[in-house]
Amino acid sequence: MSLFHAFDASTPPDVAPPGYQAVMGYIGGETPHVWTPAEWRRFAHLRQLPIWVARFTEPAVSEAVEAAGVARELGWNDNGTRAILGDFEDVTDPRWIAAWGHEIVNWGYIPWGYESANVRAANPPLLGLVIAQWNGIPNVPRPDPPIIGHQYDHDRPWHDVTIDLDVFDSTVWDHFGFGPRKG
Repeated sequence: MSLFHAFDASTPPDVAPPGYQAVMGYIGGETPHVWTPAEWRRFAHLRQLPIWVARFTEPAVSEAVEAAGVARELGWNDNGTRAILGDFEDVTDPRWIAAWGHEIVNWGYIPWGYESANVRAANPPLLGLVIAQWNGIPNVPRPDPPIIGHQYDHDRPWHDVTIDLDVFDSTVWDHFGFGPRKG
């Protein structure tokens, strides 16, 4: 299995670290900073994956509609090939997560989940799962449910911000897209 490297950051750095092929940034939800179109365009040369930080105090369907709506407003295609990563962190709520994923599909996107390794078996994997397991090993473990990505390091200093480091199975490469076409 071949891998590609990605990074994510709450506040994006000025430049990508060398050797990274993809970036993940925040489009809304419970995030401290929503990336602007200009910040996304800074990484136009990289594949991009939007992240929605779940607000479990809100209905799952409303959260999914808002996430998909933001993706559409940015001009990211909704033809069933582009993924949106739901950041669920340490929360165990299978019904909420399943409802969110179902609605993301209804809007034409692929729902992936991001969770800490300690809760991954308690929630549905959606159509892919990225685990946070900060062991410093850039690999994609293959347990059940299927894991497509691994955040193996976090809060790494880079150009006056901190970034998290991830790797993904190359089979999901086409579900990352390029920067916003609108905004």
